[in-house]
Amino acid sequence: MKPVLRLESLCFAWPDSPPVVQIDELELMPGEHLFIQGPSGSGKSTLLNLITGLQPGYTGSLEVAGQNLARLSSRALDRLRADHIGLLFQQFNLLPYLNLIDNVCLPCSLSRQRRRVAGQHRRSIEQEANADHCRRPHLSAGSGQPRPLHAPAVRGAGAKRQHPADGQP
Repeated sequence: MKPVLRLESLCFAWPDSPPVVQIDELELMPGEHLFIQGPSGSGKSTLLNLITGLQPGYTGSLEVAGQNLARLSSRALDRLRADHIGLLFQQFNLLPYLNLIDNVCLPCSLSRQRRRVAGQHRRSIEQEANADHCRRPHLSAGSGQPRPLHAPAVRGAGAKRQHPADGQP
C-alpha cells in the first residue's frame, strides 16, 4: 500500500528567515490521521499550503496521492486538489443563497470523482442535518457551524464519513 502523503527532507523558509518547516521524513498511510498543533507562526498553515501545492519554494520531496508535487503542472495540481485534498478552515465562507446541503456539495462539483461520491452520500447528509439547517445555512463563526459542513473535506473519493469534532462516524 502506498502512502497518501510522503515528505522527505522537506524544508521551507520565508526570505531572510530561518526555516519555518523542516521535516526529515513523514509518511501518512491510507486511513491514518495526522494532528498538527503549534503556536501562532510555527508553520502549521505553511505546511498545509505546501502539502496542497499552494506554496512553492520548498526543498526536498513532497508526494501526495503518489504524485510528486514538484513535477506537476498548475493544471495537474488543480486536478489533484479537486480529486484528493480537502481542508477545513475556521471560516467556512458559505454562500448565503445556497442551503446547507448545496454548500456542502458545491466543492465536490469540481471533481468528477468527488461528484459521484457526493451524490451517493447526499441522502445521508440530508438525514444528518436537521430541518432548520437544510432550509438555510448557519452563518455563525466558529464551533457553532453544523457538522455536515465538514463533509467535503473529510470525504475524499470513497472516504469514510467521520465527524472531525469528536471522531465519531
